[in-house]
Amino acid sequence: MIRTVLLALLGVCALSTSLAQPVALAQSQSSGPQPKTPIQHFIVLMQENHSFDNYFGTYPGANGIPPGVCMPVNPTDPKNTQCVKPFRIGDRAIVDLGHNANIQNAQFNNGSMNGFIYAFSQLGGGGTLTMGYYDDRDLPFYWNVADEYVLYDRFFTSAAGGSVWNHLYWVTGTPGNTLDSIPPGGFGDLPTIFDRLEERGISWKFYVQNYDPQINYRTRNSQQDRNRSAQAIWVPLLDYGRYIDNPKLFSHIVDAQ
Repeated sequence: MIRTVLLALLGVCALSTSLAQPVALAQSQSSGPQPKTPIQHFIVLMQENHSFDNYFGTYPGANGIPPGVCMPVNPTDPKNTQCVKPFRIGDRAIVDLGHNANIQNAQFNNGSMNGFIYAFSQLGGGGTLTMGYYDDRDLPFYWNVADEYVLYDRFFTSAAGGSVWNHLYWVTGTPGNTLDSIPPGGFGDLPTIFDRLEERGISWKFYVQNYDPQINYRTRNSQQDRNRSAQAIWVPLLDYGRYIDNPKLFSHIVDAQ
């Protein structure tokens, strides 16, 4: 009998809901919805800064890296025939490639999908790392999970932008705003999935890796360590005054340890 569903999104944080409580509610309230599944827990993991091809581009049978692809170095220059083929990263040193809306548009290149190297070369880097990938030798755990369960090879990012938009989509189904940034006053009354769970009496938790309860949208600009202050981006609930100021709601945000 299935009791837990785990959905991973390409680890900074995770959310978990328990369906055991609504089962009891439905039994006591005949007018309520009757569960038709034995699933008791639903867990979603969020990771970022990796594409499908970067992790699973060479996975057998997956819609990954196209055969024979060679990305042009400069698609704006017809005379430049230089291109870069996909390559295994292995143990090479890497950097975090930019992933804002401007870079997305440059990569998209009006639908030609050939600006991936050029987008980064314009920022002062070579850009070839965008053609790098890992495989089962580098990511045995992920590939084993893909072997045992379902691999979504047609799963795409929610927004052609950065972390704020995509994390807001994760919990609200919307980008939250037009700037891909956290507003000075937070996200106000924008509903989240957790509001819906609270309304139905469904238990939930938001687990955070290396959680610091002192970091939220109000304090992040004063944090000297920008990596730690990014917690306010990774955990959208910390961008809501009502979740920070309400002890009951705030208690649902916990450390993953």
